[in-house]
Amino acid sequence: MLKVDELGVLTIPTNRKSIKEGEFVGRRDIKKVVFPKELKTIENFAFADCYNLLSIDFSGWMLESIGIGAFSRCFKLITVSIPLSAKQ
Repeated sequence: MLKVDELGVLTIPTNRKSIKEGEFVGRRDIKKVVFPKELKTIENFAFADCYNLLSIDFSGWMLESIGIGAFSRCFKLITVSIPLSAKQ
């Protein structure tokens, strides 16, 4: 299990190409996620119910797909930047 630092930042390792379905669902300790540029897929409901998640940025990444409900019920999420390469 990946750990969140004292500021609420979850850093996904650079060797990860995908985030699995429901992998971080319900984690209230996550405020920000640092994604590796190599990340291609975020599966369904991966970050659902992460109520304290504030911001995500994929704008410079190779992300191709974001699954259904990947960030559902992340009520504090204000800013989302998605690359043009994302197909879904």
